[in-house]
Amino acid sequence: VSSPMTLLLILEMLDLRRRRSAPGPLRIMLVGAACEVDQPWGELLPFTDWEVIELILIGPLARGPEFHVISQPDLGRRISLKVIMSTLQDIQGDLGKFHFAIAFNSGMIHYPTWPAALLRLRAFGCPLAVTAWVLHEV
Repeated sequence: VSSPMTLLLILEMLDLRRRRSAPGPLRIMLVGAACEVDQPWGELLPFTDWEVIELILIGPLARGPEFHVISQPDLGRRISLKVIMSTLQDIQGDLGKFHFAIAFNSGMIHYPTWPAALLRLRAFGCPLAVTAWVLHEV
């Protein structure tokens, strides 16, 4: 299963796949991002009715263009990707509010930087989803 389809499942579980009356874009933080920069995020667009989805990819291994837009004009929808090559706890300034955060295959139990990142994540007050490569990481 691709990261976009996993994200779609989580949107459904959090009742966020369909836009309600909330103004503005759907904002999602991908923390610990690395290869997620190259995922086919445009796959999300036909399955949600948000006009704009903002994906903020944060991770010390996140490489790619700092800002990128994927659009599907026939649907009137787009995804804005912002890539920040840093650990979450090292980012200065306000990142804004998020509907939720996700850590794909984080290896959380293996990296000493995660406890500080989790403290910062908690301050956002949004749900956090975590996926893992293997069962013992859960």
